[in-house]
Amino acid sequence: MGKSLLECDENAIRVCKEVVEYAKKKNVELVFPTDFTCAKDLNATGLAVKTKLESDDMAFDIGPDSVKKFVEVLNGCQTLIWNGPVGMFEKEEYSLGTKHIFEQACNKKGFTTIVCGGDTGSAAKKFNAEG
Repeated sequence: MGKSLLECDENAIRVCKEVVEYAKKKNVELVFPTDFTCAKDLNATGLAVKTKLESDDMAFDIGPDSVKKFVEVLNGCQTLIWNGPVGMFEKEEYSLGTKHIFEQACNKKGFTTIVCGGDTGSAAKKFNAEG
């Protein structure tokens, strides 16, 4: 993940492996981002969308292909349990992934979104996705 913040201790790796194995047993598809909006640092003016990050890149949001895929998945669901924004939504240039997913979730009839965690709640308020 380049220079992006990443929790990667042994316990986190173990839990991730367990989740992947459990999903396989239950025939559940896990969907991960395939592209990222990134820059060399937080104050960079030049943003790039990449599928592979270089060692000095920082990923600040999911890219447009990932947004499209996540929205497709949401179209086939009735419930979203959301724990953590998909980008650094506090900065406009890195908020598009989170904003588009909230828009999709809020505009779908009969859809339930369960927001977990403070950052996700703050994003819901920012994008008027409360209630």
